[in-house]
Amino acid sequence: MEDYKHYVEEGCKSNDSNESSFKLKIVMYLLNSLGWEKQDIDVEYPVKMGTTQHKIDFVLRKNNNPVLILEIKSPVNEIENNEKYYDELLSYMKQMKGIDYGILYNGKKLLLFKKEEEKPIFVWKCGDSKEIFE
Repeated sequence: MEDYKHYVEEGCKSNDSNESSFKLKIVMYLLNSLGWEKQDIDVEYPVKMGTTQHKIDFVLRKNNNPVLILEIKSPVNEIENNEKYYDELLSYMKQMKGIDYGILYNGKKLLLFKKEEEKPIFVWKCGDSKEIFE
């Protein structure tokens, strides 16, 4: 397993304004270093909401069942107390059966949500212990 702490630190230092670039440079490596196999990570997972097709950044699977949604924002975007991002993630979680938890992550902060909760149940910020990623 690669050293996940390196990728957490890289996320903390990143000022990448391009969300797609940040996903490829940091997030995929972070997920792999934490032990997620590529076949258990769905990228740009399609979900229909009403008549519109949306894409969830990452859906993580265990035993081929979706267990977690991960929505990524650029490190320059503030995610805490951002109702637009909260609503987006919570809407995705409602659409996905079997998903009870979702994460908003921008490299600088990680917000953990539980289905049916309007606010994060846990907030991690750069400078906090990196062991939460284990």
